[in-house]
Amino acid sequence: MHRLFLVAILALFPTLASAQQSFRIICKGGANMKVRISPGDAQNSYQKLGLFFTKSRRAAGQKGAGLANGTCAWIDRPLNAQEPDILAQDIRKGFQYKVDLDASKHVVRFTPTNSWYNWANVLRVPGKYWTFYAYNTNQGELRITRSYEGNGVQID
Repeated sequence: MHRLFLVAILALFPTLASAQQSFRIICKGGANMKVRISPGDAQNSYQKLGLFFTKSRRAAGQKGAGLANGTCAWIDRPLNAQEPDILAQDIRKGFQYKVDLDASKHVVRFTPTNSWYNWANVLRVPGKYWTFYAYNTNQGELRITRSYEGNGVQID
């Protein structure tokens, strides 16, 4: 009886059935970090931002003290060789934004800047921190589930 109830609930709410556990990863800004905007699927029905970073050789630690400029790491360990070096976030459907690109088609300014996408601007500045919660999609990217500026633990 209880198992049937759980199956019925998961059928009604498929996102619960496929929810991924996210882990904290900290990035320290640097000039070598690149941000790209791309179609999120073959039908071009949504877009996503991708942060291309260098993997730190050390764990970030709770406040990112182990990070060099332009690198990211999990708080408890460095990323391993099989983990991607791209953090990706879908741009919410209907969100109005403007993107300025450089000659190489990298994002140099994402506006508005007071949004949850502001990491695209902040992480281009050496020494600035951004904390992400993400999981490995096993499709070449770490999917961002939430994020905030800074390197501490955010109290909700």
